[in-house]
Amino acid sequence: MAEEPSTPVIACLSPQTLQVICLEYISENLHRLCVLRKHGEPMEGLQFRIPDTILNMELSENLLRKICEKRKISDVELMLFSNPNATMLKRVWLSSCNVTRRGLRALAGHKLVELDASRLKHVSLEDLLDAFGKHGLEQIKKLNIGWLEVCNRGYLTAHNEDYLVRELAARTKQLENLDISMAGVETLLFLDTFKKVPLKALTVFHTSVDFSDTLLLRDIGKFKTLQHLDISMDSKSYVFVEYSADTFCKFLEQSPAMCLPQLTSLDISGNRQVKESSLKVFFDGRPQVRFLGLTQTVLCEAEFLTDDDHVDYRPNIKVTGHYTEEQIMEGLRRYTNRPTYLHQLLSCLFDKTHFLEHSELDTLQHVVNAMKNYPNSLGIQMAGSACLYNLTKYELSDGIHVSKLTEVINIVLDAMTVFPEREQLQNNCMLVLRNERILHDVNFDYLRASQLTMQCLRQYSDMSMCRTASIITSILVHKLTTEQKATLGTTRVIQKLIDIIAMKAEEYSVNTLLKMTMKILWSLTDELPGICTTFINEGGFDLYLHILQKFKDEAVIHKRALGVLNNVAEVKALRPRLMHNDLLALLHEALSNTDIEVAYFACGIVALLIGDSQPWTMRIPRSEFTHILYDTVLRWGDYTGRLVAYRSFRPILSLLQSQNHSSQLWAAWTLWHTCAKRPERYCPMLKSEGGVAVLHLVLQGENCKSFPHLKDVCESILRIVEKHRHNKR
Repeated sequence: MAEEPSTPVIACLSPQTLQVICLEYISENLHRLCVLRKHGEPMEGLQFRIPDTILNMELSENLLRKICEKRKISDVELMLFSNPNATMLKRVWLSSCNVTRRGLRALAGHKLVELDASRLKHVSLEDLLDAFGKHGLEQIKKLNIGWLEVCNRGYLTAHNEDYLVRELAARTKQLENLDISMAGVETLLFLDTFKKVPLKALTVFHTSVDFSDTLLLRDIGKFKTLQHLDISMDSKSYVFVEYSADTFCKFLEQSPAMCLPQLTSLDISGNRQVKESSLKVFFDGRPQVRFLGLTQTVLCEAEFLTDDDHVDYRPNIKVTGHYTEEQIMEGLRRYTNRPTYLHQLLSCLFDKTHFLEHSELDTLQHVVNAMKNYPNSLGIQMAGSACLYNLTKYELSDGIHVSKLTEVINIVLDAMTVFPEREQLQNNCMLVLRNERILHDVNFDYLRASQLTMQCLRQYSDMSMCRTASIITSILVHKLTTEQKATLGTTRVIQKLIDIIAMKAEEYSVNTLLKMTMKILWSLTDELPGICTTFINEGGFDLYLHILQKFKDEAVIHKRALGVLNNVAEVKALRPRLMHNDLLALLHEALSNTDIEVAYFACGIVALLIGDSQPWTMRIPRSEFTHILYDTVLRWGDYTGRLVAYRSFRPILSLLQSQNHSSQLWAAWTLWHTCAKRPERYCPMLKSEGGVAVLHLVLQGENCKSFPHLKDVCESILRIVEKHRHNKR
C-alpha cells in the first residue's frame, strides 16, 4: 500500500496540431518507419518502406528540420531526401549536423533557395561545391557558410582559396543573403569576389580581417544594394579582434549618398570603442534604418534609443543589447548561433524577469532554444535554467501549454544530466521542477527525473536543496510503475533515505525533509519485496521502531512509519523479522488511536501478523489482538475519508482468505472502503484480480456464518461492484 496521492489539476489547454504530433513521432521512430538500402557503393541511406511515399514541400522541410533539431541526422538519414520528386525541398537547415560531403550530395537534385551549412565539422567549402556540382546552387538566395573551413586538406594555398571563393560566386549569381561568420576564409577576398552579386544582406561576424579605412569605406561601401550589414565582434571570445574606433566612426559618419544608400539594418555588436556621437550621426542621417545591433556595448543605453520622451526617439527601430527586455528579446531571436551573446543576454534576462505577472511564451521559447542548441555550455545552461524558473514559477505555468512545459522539463533534465557536479545548476533545475502544475499535469520521464533528484539528495548536503529534492521525488515516485520503482530503489538510495531519517530522528526534528523522505521510502517499499528486504537489512526496522517510540504525538510520522512496516508485513518471508515485543506493544496501543489513519495502518500490520499460520510466542497473546482488531474495525463504520492507494489488491485478497476472522474483517473493510470511495478505479481492479470469486468463497466459509459483520461487509462489496457494472451500461 502507499499513501493516497493528491488529486491533480486537470490541464484544459488545446493539444498540438496533428502535423506536429506526426512529425514528432516520425522523427523519433525514423528507422522503424524506413528501410536501409544501398544508394550506390559505398553509400547507404534510408528510404520509406512504402516506395511511392510523397511529401509536399512543407512536410519535407519540417521533417528535415525536426530530425536536425534532434541531432539525429547523418548521411544515412539525409539520403531519405535524395529524390526531389518524393521529398521536395527549397529551404534546408543543417547547422551543426553530423553530415559529410557524401550526405550533401543527396540534396543536389533540389532547387534550393536557402541553405544553412554553418558549423559543419566534417564539411568544407570545397566539399560543399563538390557535393552540389555546377548547377546545384544556381537558385540559392540565402547561404550561410559560417564557421566553415575553405578546404579539408592539411594545407591551403592562396591559389586554392582564390579559386574556391570565385567558384562559389560564379555558381550563386542570384545570391541575396550571405553569412561568412567565423569562416576560415579571407574576408577581403570574399568582398572583392561578390561585388557583382546583388547582395542585400552580408554577415561577417568576428572575422579576423582588419577592417581598415580602405576596406570598410571603399569595398563594403560599393555594395549599393546592401540593406543589412553585420560587422559585429565577440568581445568575450578567446580570439578577439577589434576594429579601430576611428575606422568605425568614419564609417558611421558617412552620408548615405556616399556609402550603402539602401542600408536599413546595421549590427556593430561587440565593438566597444565606437562613440555614441558617431552612432547618433548615423542614426539621424538614415531615417530608413529599422535595426541596430549593439550587444556587448554601452551604446544600447543611449537615450535616443531607449527614452520614448527623447526628441529623436523612434519607436519603430529594433535594437539588441542588455538595457531593456525588448533589446534582450531581439538579441535572443537574432543570435541563435552566438553562444557568448546568448549567455550574456540570458543573464540580463534573469534580472528583468523576477516579478512577472503574466506568462511570456515567446521569451520562454527563446530560452528553451538557446539551452537546446548549446547543451554543453555551462554558462548558457546556468543562466537559462534560472530564467526558466522565473518564467514558469507559481501561477505563470498555468498560462503555458503542457506540451511546452514538457519541453522545458526535458531541457532541465538534460542540463542536470550533463552537469551533475554543478550544485547551483542542479538547484536551478530542481526549482523549475518544483511546480505543482508541472509535477501533476505534465508528462515527462518520471523515472529519469526521480533518479536525478535522488542523486542530488545523495550528493549534496545543503538542507534547502535536499528539502527541494525530497519534495519533488515524493511526488514523482507515485507516478512510477512497480518496475520503475525497483529501478530507482537501489541499495544506495535506500541507505541514503534511512541515513537522512536517522539524522532527523536524532535531532528530534519534525520537518519537511523528514516527512518527505519517509514518504518516499513508503512508496518505494510498496509491493517490492526486494526493497523491503533491503530496508530491513540496512537497519530500517530498528530505526522505525525508535521513531514510533520517540514521536508518539506526531500522527504524520506515525502513519508513514506504520505504512512502511505494513508493506514489509505483506512480504511473508519478512514477517518473522517484525515479531518483536516492543513493536507489538506499540501496535497494541495504536489500535485504539483516535486518529483513524494511524489506527488503520497499525491494524493492517496486526492483521497480517495474526493472520499468518506461524506459531505465536509473543508477550501479548494472538487472541487478544484478534479481539481488539475486530472491535476496532467495527468502530470505523462508514468512514468518509480516503486512507490509502492500492496498485493491487493481491495482498488484501490473500489476507481475506486467512483463517483469522479479524484479519478477514480488516481485509474486507479495506476492499469495501476503497471500492466505495473510488469505484471507477477499484471495482475493475477487484474483478480483474479475481476478487469477486474470493468474496463468494469467503461468504461460503464458516467465519461468515459465525461472524455476521464479516458477512455484511463482503456482501456490501459485491453490491458496490454490481452497481458499478450496471452504471457502466
